[in-house]
Amino acid sequence: MTFGEFIRDRREKQNLSLRQMAQQMHISPSYLSDMERGNRKAPSKDLLDLIAYILKIWGWEKEKMYDMAAETSNDIPADIKEYLLNNKNKYDDFRKFFINK
Repeated sequence: MTFGEFIRDRREKQNLSLRQMAQQMHISPSYLSDMERGNRKAPSKDLLDLIAYILKIWGWEKEKMYDMAAETSNDIPADIKEYLLNNKNKYDDFRKFFINK
């Protein structure tokens, strides 16, 4: 399942129309539609967090959503990137544990 398919599936399970969700997100319906169809990269972490809030996505499902979103732009998941950027003193530990085993 792709990021867009996941969002569409969860939106439909919440009985939200595309327009309703776009309005709650303060974005255009076409922007949301493009995301769902895979025609746009995933949005910023702030918008991902808003999507999670609107669609009631918590815990491991939210982490999976970050992973799927990152795949749309060949990037690091937003939650991991945020952690690393806020904890620059952990770079050496990260390298030791994950890169220079």
